Amino acid sequence: RGGLLPDLREQARGLGAVTLALAMFAVVLHAFALGGIFGTLREPQGSLVTFGREGMRRFPAFITFTLASFAAGLAAYRWMWLETGIALRHRINELDTERQAMAVTAVRLILLLLVLAAIKLVADSVRAIWVARPDLPPVSRFFAGIAGALSRPLRLLGVLLWYCLVTIFLYFVWLVADPSAGGEARFALVPLILTQQVFVFLRLLVKVGYYAGISEALTRTPSPEYSYVAAPPASPPPPGDDEPALERPAGAV
Repeated sequence: RGGLLPDLREQARGLGAVTLALAMFAVVLHAFALGGIFGTLREPQGSLVTFGREGMRRFPAFITFTLASFAAGLAAYRWMWLETGIALRHRINELDTERQAMAVTAVRLILLLLVLAAIKLVADSVRAIWVARPDLPPVSRFFAGIAGALSRPLRLLGVLLWYCLVTIFLYFVWLVADPSAGGEARFALVPLILTQQVFVFLRLLVKVGYYAGISEALTRTPSPEYSYVAAPPASPPPPGDDEPALERPAGAV
């Protein structure tokens, strides 16, 4: 027993170190990919060169936004789920029925999901405005992104809701189709790889569509018939026309 416990501790430390390294790599890759996606969406023509250039160009700012939103999500999870669970532990045990306890837990879960969705939408709005308004200073772009998220909450929440529903539908189709059901049959690996490639492509397409919807919702201008901007003044007559034209009936020569 004395030799087994240190081995388990060493394995746990190694597993924790690997998990932390993979998490940091995912954060860095996420910030680079978002910079490339938002930058490419603003270009008339996109390519891998444009994606890499825009990703590296906006990587310092986007890695800061990613880490800040990740920290805010962890803080929301701690204070809105863990701490409230500890504070309500005795009161939940004193409830009359199990349904009441489940209702309290459901309310806590819904509030946590709403706060996490708000954090994600604010971070994505800041990223979208950061790319769409390069003429503004960094501080102004940051607060303009927050103002954009607060001024269009329902529209942004609708885009996020559609993104979540389509993603859930993709995973549901994957589970129902069950492409790995072939087991160890001969050539069963080939259709599995092909279906995985199709699934990853559709997943990336949905994600790019989500960020395109966020950018469109924040930067879309109203159509001319609904615009309150004053019409431009009428152009003056040509220099040679000093006398106004005579009014003549229709069809007159």
